[in-house]
Amino acid sequence: MALIRYFPPPDLGSGHYLSESISMLKTYTDDSITDIDDAITYWNIWRYFNDGARLATWTDEQFDDFSLISKRAS
Repeated sequence: MALIRYFPPPDLGSGHYLSESISMLKTYTDDSITDIDDAITYWNIWRYFNDGARLATWTDEQFDDFSLISKRAS
């Protein structure tokens, strides 16, 4: 699994890490978190959504779906 680092928006790194988080969110299950690195990664993803960060290509529905998954994973 890729490590997702958190950089508060409007840092340019946030778009890169949000792009990487899509596949992780789409395949998330309750068994996805197996160690501390996984827990930190999903917490960092949640922080992006908590700050309202999003990709310009996402619809509101996609953002809401990913946001719910990130909340469940954090």
